[in-house]
Order: sequence, then C-alpha cells, then structure tokens
Amino acid sequence: MPSATQESKVSSNVYQDFNVLQLRLDTQKLHRDIHNFLKGKTTVVVFDETAQSYREAEQTQGKALANDEGIQNLLNFIVSTVNSHTVQGNTDKNELYEILYSTYLHLAKQLMLNSSKWGIDNKNREMILEQFILMMRLFFSRTIGNLERKSYQPLIQKDTTQIIEKEKRKFL
Repeated sequence: MPSATQESKVSSNVYQDFNVLQLRLDTQKLHRDIHNFLKGKTTVVVFDETAQSYREAEQTQGKALANDEGIQNLLNFIVSTVNSHTVQGNTDKNELYEILYSTYLHLAKQLMLNSSKWGIDNKNREMILEQFILMMRLFFSRTIGNLERKSYQPLIQKDTTQIIEKEKRKFL
C-alpha cells in the first residue's frame, strides 16, 4: 500500500503537469500584451505600500495606436483567432502559410477600410498588421505536424498512468 507521501507526490505531479499544460494553452497574457501594445501601455510589477505586496499595474509607454472602438475590434479579431482551441490544430507548413496569407489580406482590408473610424494613423497600419502577423506566425507554428498536442501527450499519459496506479492500489 502506498504511503501518504507517495500519494501526495502523485497528486503534486499531476497538479504540476496540469499547470504546465494550462500555461501552454492559456492565451490571456498574450491577449493582454496585444491590448497593451494597442493602448501604448505595458504591464509592470509595483510594490503596493498599502497592501505590503507586489502587484501588476499598467504603465503608459506611448500613444495609443487606435481609439477604444478600434482596440476592441482588433482585440476581438485576435481573441477569435489566437486561442487555446486554434493552437491545437494540425497543419503543415503550406496550410499555415495559406492561413496567414488569408489573415493578412483580411486584416489589411479591415485596417484600410476602418483606420479613420478606429482612430488609426495611416503610418501605423502596416506596423499593426506586421506585428499581428508575426505574433500569429510564431503562435501557429506550434500547429505544424500536430506538434503542440504531441508535446503534451507524455504529460497526459504519465498523469493518467499515475492516477490508474493510485486507484489500483486502493483496491489491493
């Protein structure tokens, strides 16, 4: 029969592996970084004297690249495109380049048609477009050859085996 320490270690390993998996699939920080990029802000860690602890705070680093409507529309586009579901796709390089190319054309068209409505300076359209496409290219490269899912398969398999072994020991 396993000791409490062994059972605790199995639970701890499962929890740690889950955290690693969650980190890989969580896109909230990436979305926040895009939001800050468009707002001309950055997130910094500051010491809160009142709470006597550290916390994150936004700090202005420049001028916003778009008005609130533009930021929301661009962020909606990114959130619907770059998320934990899409990164689990299975593509080859050609499919990835087709996706990026069609995304590039769509986003370029939206920026061209809506830049004045969204408060985007014409000289910033290309920078926004290139930044988004670069980020998406890096993000979606994880889908080539199903490598994203394959990379965390050993974590899931190991955890499942540990849980099954733990359950077996209860009955023995």
